[in-house]
Amino acid sequence: MRIRALTLLFAFVVAGPPTVAAQGNPLGLNVEEIRLILRHGPWPAPWTRDVSNRVSGKAEAIAFGEQLFFATRLSGTGSVSCATCHLPDKNWADGRKLGVALGEGDRNTPSVLNVRYQRWFGWDGANDNLWSQSVRPLLDAKEMGASEQQVARQVRDDAQLACGYRTAFGQAPPGDDERLMIDLGKALAAFQETLVTGRTPFDDFRDAVQRNDWKAAAAYPANALRGARLFMGKGNCSLCHFGPNFTNGEFHEIGIPIVRKSGGIDWGRYQGIKMLRASRFNLLGAYNDDDGKTTAQSTRFIDLAPQTFEQFKAPGLRNVALTAPYMHNGHLATLRDVVKHYSEIDVTLLHQAHIYAGDVYAEAVPTDTVLQPLKLSEQEISDVVAFLESLNQRAAAKFQRRPIKSVKIIVKKQEVTVSLPESIKKHLRLPVLASPMFVVSGPDLVIEQCKAGVIGSFPVLNARPQEELDKWLTRIETELAAYQKEHPEKKVAPFSVNLIVNRANKRLEADTEVVIAHKVPIVITSLSAPTEIVPRVHAYGGLVFHDVIKVRHAEKALEAGVDGLIAVCAGAGGHAGTLNPLALVNELRRIHQGPLVLSGAISNGSAILAAQAMGCDLAYIGTRFIATQESLAVDGYKQMIVDSNSGDVVYTPLFSGVHGSYLAGSIRRAGLDPNNLPTNEAPGLYRSRDDRPKTWKEIWGAGQGVGSIDDVPRVADLVNRLEKEYLEARRQLLAA
Repeated sequence: MRIRALTLLFAFVVAGPPTVAAQGNPLGLNVEEIRLILRHGPWPAPWTRDVSNRVSGKAEAIAFGEQLFFATRLSGTGSVSCATCHLPDKNWADGRKLGVALGEGDRNTPSVLNVRYQRWFGWDGANDNLWSQSVRPLLDAKEMGASEQQVARQVRDDAQLACGYRTAFGQAPPGDDERLMIDLGKALAAFQETLVTGRTPFDDFRDAVQRNDWKAAAAYPANALRGARLFMGKGNCSLCHFGPNFTNGEFHEIGIPIVRKSGGIDWGRYQGIKMLRASRFNLLGAYNDDDGKTTAQSTRFIDLAPQTFEQFKAPGLRNVALTAPYMHNGHLATLRDVVKHYSEIDVTLLHQAHIYAGDVYAEAVPTDTVLQPLKLSEQEISDVVAFLESLNQRAAAKFQRRPIKSVKIIVKKQEVTVSLPESIKKHLRLPVLASPMFVVSGPDLVIEQCKAGVIGSFPVLNARPQEELDKWLTRIETELAAYQKEHPEKKVAPFSVNLIVNRANKRLEADTEVVIAHKVPIVITSLSAPTEIVPRVHAYGGLVFHDVIKVRHAEKALEAGVDGLIAVCAGAGGHAGTLNPLALVNELRRIHQGPLVLSGAISNGSAILAAQAMGCDLAYIGTRFIATQESLAVDGYKQMIVDSNSGDVVYTPLFSGVHGSYLAGSIRRAGLDPNNLPTNEAPGLYRSRDDRPKTWKEIWGAGQGVGSIDDVPRVADLVNRLEKEYLEARRQLLAA
């Protein structure tokens, strides 16, 4: 309790006297009210790196930590990640009463936003640093259910994770499992430190008061202002919820039931202190990177007092309206319920340890009880709720998942390794990702591609109307699962979908919701950087690959957090780039060591091997799959693929507004001269809009690899042929 008292005194001294005069302001605020308002800012609050963590604030560690945060392969079952309970779309919490991962926990999941400002971690403060708190869920049987040995082995054996570790820590993963586990916690902590809420209406009001701008301050809603006065005055809520993050970070008993749903009693802070003292990962231990242990003072002098029974940490209140339900066990459903709890609290329900544990804990009744029923009116309750809602960040102030620019890594030639996750690679017969093609790729094609051992894909826009998308995905999932069950010895590849990230795509949000509901393993995004999509896919353990034709596009995609890049080079079909693959792949490998896919005139097995030899993980094959029996392409389209060669492919922006590769024969059929096309759609080119040929349906896309195609086989037969060509090319190369 001495620490808590010192904390409160320190906060009072730091706040100091008000910097504005209370006289004459139109809001009628007195000197004390102004002082209390100002002590809840400024925001964002100053922050310095955590000296107990040698990679705190390091860009490479932040990137690695983000990768770990969304990695399901670190869990015991390979099915859950940190993001299973800390979903970006749910304010980095989960919206549940009790957290659920591999099993249901005993406590509510707190948000990790603003975690950088905390001193104790967890509802009971069982950890005194963020890196040890980040390790705990990995080993908890109800959360991620892994072991130190399993996680360490996964990082050492997974080329992508091992590379991320080397980049973050400057050395290969160590042989000591425990040391490696703690380092993963430190990378996770470095990432979580970047998650900070945006500014709120209250921040604008508070700053206006500080600069004596009463006109701006008057824009603050009247009910929120009344609520703020109650919160800081009559309610005395700011005794525990003060400072820029609206918390003293300490522990209090608040009259919430402490019986666990799973059975037994949740002793809160008392048990947390015992666990903290026993932990070899606390700040007094060998893993603290602060040699002087200056960060360990609070831990060194913490007192295991009986008064700490039933105490739980006071959470920060920023974005509080987005984190329902409330309290350590989710006991209260709404903010109004929380305010009513304090308004009507029965003080006889406090300090019940002696009831549950007999005379042993009779001394647990504190002598500093401060909670008394506030007896607020219904209007006052509504006003306090309005104030709390004003602590939500503005809609336009969305937090940045990675506020530091993407890391550029200069890769030494000998360090380039195959970076495709083992969870994908082990299901592949050939290193091939079939590209998603408009009017070509459908369930039949995707299912047969995956059965044959290559990754199948389709653009979600092929499923029309939009309601068909759910049916397509359900069919693909069902048939592939049944085939794998019937043929457990065969490699059945995962599938993928393509989302067009563009404001003109009116289906994007609806399609994304369906994709997330089905947990599609790989999502391919095109056009704009998928900033809003990446965290939603990562939350269920999926991967995001992004089409790029230039390094600048790749940098933006990496800043958005994508897992892989698809280099769409000269010679590719559809919307293609102009760069030679030798040039683009080399430049991409300088900034990205994750999965890399090569697109451009790949139609046979030797071309697949060539893509790997260049440092790519997968070959992106499209045109070759147009001329298959299972594709949706009309027979005339398939035959034109067979009849054409590379000289019959025309590269023009005319038909879609973006440069693309199209078959000259389809352009002639539309009444145009493929050798004399305008660079854009000139007035009078078509008699009416209906007269204009439809891109993809009538103007057919294809890549320069058409010259290698001379039949229309079944997908299974085609993949068999590609495998034979691939193995023969590899044999010849090794024999040379």
